[in-house]
Amino acid sequence: MPNDMEPIAATAAFADVLEQLQSLTRDFLLGFRLEVGKLMIERFFGGSIHNYRSQDPGKEASFAKFAQACADDLANLGLSPAVLRQCINARATYDALPQTVRERLLFSQVVELARVADATQRARLAMDATALNWTVGELKDAVRRANDGSYYDTEPLTPGTQPPPEDKAPQGKGRKPGRVLVQFERAVKDIEALRVDWMAVDASGMRPAHKERAKAVVLALKTQVVALEKALAEPK
Repeated sequence: MPNDMEPIAATAAFADVLEQLQSLTRDFLLGFRLEVGKLMIERFFGGSIHNYRSQDPGKEASFAKFAQACADDLANLGLSPAVLRQCINARATYDALPQTVRERLLFSQVVELARVADATQRARLAMDATALNWTVGELKDAVRRANDGSYYDTEPLTPGTQPPPEDKAPQGKGRKPGRVLVQFERAVKDIEALRVDWMAVDASGMRPAHKERAKAVVLALKTQVVALEKALAEPK
């Protein structure tokens, strides 16, 4: 009869079952909770995550009042206020992540990524987490270091130190269009130079994680170009 003193002989079987459990969690738990977040954002907060995050005490869509009024029914569904908040934040975060990594994340990982305010940093952490198979604890530590400015991915296997952020250019109203146009032209020239440098790179030794990051950067650039075209087409 088996007992606790006998050696474990089914390691391969355990790993297989664990992999299937992880797949089920990604497919169903993540999907379910993302749909919960979507429902809350669209039906309760008018499709705006900003309405949820607003600190206006007079707003009509009060999460606290909803959670209090429906506490028993929500508990029966396994949706505590904390879980609902996770679902809402996870939905907003998930939609902004690169398509290449979304379906490889667990819900708990998306919750941790939601703690990172900067979208570029968040995408980089998501790609590192999936490429290096980070546990939730490892991602949580990386998120903490990203938020205090001490995480910078110089090599996926050897994180370095994040340099102090540079002061951002003023984004207020009243900026001269000519000055912005000059900056725009310089940015395009910089991209052209980067393209030339990239064409000279020996891609045979590239890590898969590097390729995924490169694709995500190009996708982000395309997104910005589309947004700029839209802005230029719309009259002020």
